[in-house]
Amino acid sequence: MDLHIKAIDGGVTLDCHITPRSSRRTIRGVRNGALAVSLQSPPVDGQANAELIKFISKLLGIPKSNVQIIKGQLSRHKSLIIHDVNIEDVIRLLSD
Repeated sequence: MDLHIKAIDGGVTLDCHITPRSSRRTIRGVRNGALAVSLQSPPVDGQANAELIKFISKLLGIPKSNVQIIKGQLSRHKSLIIHDVNIEDVIRLLSD
């Protein structure tokens, strides 16, 4: 997996490329170093952002409050900070 993920103090940062309004919620692989994620919600009123946070937290088994969008609130290209996890755990859980 050629995923751009970086360890920071207390967690990791992760870039995502989002496709809203998909038929199902899924990880589609890696696109230009970013995790490619399909979401069912439309990109309206923060619905897709909320679904992304919920989806990533569920995949990693962590509280939603541990996942934050730090860049790209209004874009398909987003940067996340995920607290209380390490790179190895994220890669293992996302590749299952």
